[in-house]
Amino acid sequence: MSQLAPVDAGGTASWSSSALTDIVSKLRNGASDINAVASSAPPAPDAGTSSDVVGEALAAVVKSAATASIRMETAADDVDTSKGTYQQTEAENTQKISSAGTSDPDQQNYQNTNYGSPSMVYPG
Repeated sequence: MSQLAPVDAGGTASWSSSALTDIVSKLRNGASDINAVASSAPPAPDAGTSSDVVGEALAAVVKSAATASIRMETAADDVDTSKGTYQQTEAENTQKISSAGTSDPDQQNYQNTNYGSPSMVYPG
């Protein structure tokens, strides 16, 4: 599985479209699996005098599963939307850098400092 790495060893922010796609897929598959289990919940068992309590407990479990599934779908939608935002931002910044004819100023700044060295010299 691909991983998101907020900062790599070079000091630049990074993300992976495939990692975000993988997260969306896992969330949607999990929601689908929960729905499948919840929709096939057995009827309340005959538990004698505690049948009402057992039935209520079973109903609460099914309701919780439905809530979890909805939240997983919502999270998947949010991650999918974020992926589009990352792609748009990356494209816009690549265009700006290319148009200016310069290299990435953040990367250049990192290379011109002693960040990560044992002396840990910070500007300012």
